[in-house]
Amino acid sequence: MLFNLNDGDMNDSQTVFEYLGHELTVRCANDLICARTLYVQCCSLPLSSRRSIQRFYQGIEQACQQLDCTLLKTTTITTSPSLFSSLCTGLCERELIIYNNTNHPIINEGDLLIALRCSSSTVNTQGYIQIKDLFQKKNIHLNDTVPFRTVDGEEESFFSLLLQKSSILAPSLSKNIAELIKNRTIKSVRYLKDIGLARMIESLLGSLSSTLNVELNGQQWPVIPPLFTWIYQHSGFSQDEMFEYFNCGVDYLLLVDHTKTNIDDILRQLTETHTSSYYLGTFISINTSPIRKPIRLPQQPIVIPPRPRTIQLKNISFKYPKPYQTATALTNNTLPIVIKDRMKQPIANDKTRCAVLISTNDTSLLSLLAYSTSTLECAFEIVLVLSTLASLSDIARVNELYPSVVTKVIQPKKYAARHYDLDQKVDDELQLHGCELVILDRYACRLSPSFIMAWRGRLLNIYPSLLPSFRHSTSPIRDALQTGVRITGVTVHFIGESDTDNDGPIIAQESISVTPIETEIQLENRIRTLEQQLYPKAIDMVASGKIVYQGKRRMGKTNSITIIPSSY
Repeated sequence: MLFNLNDGDMNDSQTVFEYLGHELTVRCANDLICARTLYVQCCSLPLSSRRSIQRFYQGIEQACQQLDCTLLKTTTITTSPSLFSSLCTGLCERELIIYNNTNHPIINEGDLLIALRCSSSTVNTQGYIQIKDLFQKKNIHLNDTVPFRTVDGEEESFFSLLLQKSSILAPSLSKNIAELIKNRTIKSVRYLKDIGLARMIESLLGSLSSTLNVELNGQQWPVIPPLFTWIYQHSGFSQDEMFEYFNCGVDYLLLVDHTKTNIDDILRQLTETHTSSYYLGTFISINTSPIRKPIRLPQQPIVIPPRPRTIQLKNISFKYPKPYQTATALTNNTLPIVIKDRMKQPIANDKTRCAVLISTNDTSLLSLLAYSTSTLECAFEIVLVLSTLASLSDIARVNELYPSVVTKVIQPKKYAARHYDLDQKVDDELQLHGCELVILDRYACRLSPSFIMAWRGRLLNIYPSLLPSFRHSTSPIRDALQTGVRITGVTVHFIGESDTDNDGPIIAQESISVTPIETEIQLENRIRTLEQQLYPKAIDMVASGKIVYQGKRRMGKTNSITIIPSSY
């Protein structure tokens, strides 16, 4: 059980017993795919108060009324504090049992996986175990308000969110699925009440996992329910782990024969019953060429290559819809979400949402925040700060002075050890918070070509020299002193192509004179002050649309350079 029934902070622990009675009945009945439920028998019930037992039976009776079946009260009271069990008996046609091969279905390359979503926030049993651990680690109480809500303005607690009841399979949908099973279009139907989505797919494959993989393509998925996005954001689970532990909004999994129908036809037939259904993924073959035995050299261990993953994830995104989306722009499956607490509230203006990526202190971060919050006509706002190092003083100051700005630490070594793409994690966070511009400020990690192309025209950087001077230098300030230049400065520019090296289109530059007697530290301090003055103005010009990225233009050729006169 997820809930501690002795928790004094809980509003009404009796509600839990009613919920458990309902879920026990509905989840048993939903396991009887395409069968009419005849009766439900409660086999065992934990020893508890008389009132709790009454509420438990109320939940069962409510479910039985919805299922139009009979409740047999043959309960045995057990001494186990959390053992609930029941027996559900149903009736269905014999050929449905034969054709709906739930143990070892015949799966071929190209077969389709279709998802049915009946209840948006229903969590499988294994997922509840992970949520309980997360609550304990984060010291979250059930009566705490969830950090997201729909646009109707109603707040909701974790208690009420997690007690959302499972939906019963509609008779029209059950009849539709039965017909598809009879004509061999659907090979198998699975109800995800216990294990996560990935483990359910692996159980479908069985011994075929050595020859077949599954590619889950999230390009056509509706938005994943916000509860799972919140779990992904706060638990530290990778996307693979999320699908391993949780059902992620999928209630039923349908295995469809690709030779009998296509995606559009099967989805059209299922959506006629007003149920959310969508294409989940496809079974693909694995290159089964024989693997040579590794050669064992003297005093060297045999290195066995890692086993490829059975589930391949593609275009998967755990994110909330943008906070300022309207209800008319969204479907029934993508309710707009308002981010609260440390996330920004919906904004009444059209300010561009920006994220700042840093790897050290002494950045322009605080200057950017001060400019965006104090300048009346500023066209941008900082909503997210990502750092590759923990315990930075700049992050601590942001948390103290600007509590509405989300700050996160993404350590490259951590994700490399877990075989997780760092840029993918950064991109997930940017998408999650609806960011439109990415501001680099002494960000030490090299960006991948795919990330640069994805954010082309929205990726800004600042460099401590008048580019193209010293653009290949690792220490441009020191080189400026050593070469004896009399003028240096800072440059704000786009990063627009993956093959460039600090030579993207220039947005703005500002210069200062170099005196022969100053030291590197003195010049660096003056450069930093200049950066803090120039960077907010340059970002504002891009955010307001005064400067627009127009593709790749090498510096020193046809670039239109904005020079801001120096006050030094």
